[in-house]
Amino acid sequence: MSSVGGAKIPKAKFVAATETSLKVKLEIDGLLPAGSKAKVQYKEPHADWDSAKAVPAKTPVTELVDLKPGTPYYVRIVFSAADGTVECGDDAMFDTRPVECGPSRGSGCSVS
Repeated sequence: MSSVGGAKIPKAKFVAATETSLKVKLEIDGLLPAGSKAKVQYKEPHADWDSAKAVPAKTPVTELVDLKPGTPYYVRIVFSAADGTVECGDDAMFDTRPVECGPSRGSGCSVS
């Protein structure tokens, strides 16, 4: 685990997934030094962290949206201190749900 200001940055924890979203739990309350900000970065396995998307960290749960169905995503918490120091927590990997086909979904999927 990485740390900032002596505080350990925990991994994001899985809460729920849909075909196009992930909900992750962030246990960061009380860990941010004054003037610091936290965000959640996420990327597909083949992408670099430099091109990762990010959303502001909301506690206790942050939702990542507009994701690809049936795709794994690496997720990490990033702290940015007021002095410009950036510390990243360890990655966690979560999958979005695959597209579900069937009469109740009305998705237009067909099975031959």
